[in-house]
Amino acid sequence: MLTRSTQHGAAIGYFLVFIPRGLVTYPSRNCRASFCPLVTPPPGTPWAKRIYDFLGTFICILLLNFVTAPFRLLTLANTMQAWSRLGWYGCWIVGFGVIFFNAGGSEYLQSLQKEQRHVVDVKRPHSLSPNVVITLETAVEERS
Repeated sequence: MLTRSTQHGAAIGYFLVFIPRGLVTYPSRNCRASFCPLVTPPPGTPWAKRIYDFLGTFICILLLNFVTAPFRLLTLANTMQAWSRLGWYGCWIVGFGVIFFNAGGSEYLQSLQKEQRHVVDVKRPHSLSPNVVITLETAVEERS
């Protein structure tokens, strides 16, 4: 990322774009890995996935606007003034995500995923997990 920022020039604004961009990826990857399996809808209940998609898109737009502001402003003073006027919301969002996932949020959400899988398997005892691949002959024999 530092190489990319030096390709644009020596202005501090370029560094202030590319360095925080790397910090944003940590909580966003954890959100996708932890929340997405929880909201993947069983047939007939797509509302949770729609809310997840809307909130994800909205937060992504907010963070993109916050992180890329220094690219236009170029100076440290202008960037700090802009971020201050915005209430540092990008730092708060990323900071909360990092703290949440490092304080046990990932483990908690993974336990919820396991519970959800157990409930789904109890409701449909003959269903296969998504990782099981059966041959066509076996599927035909089970239907007969």
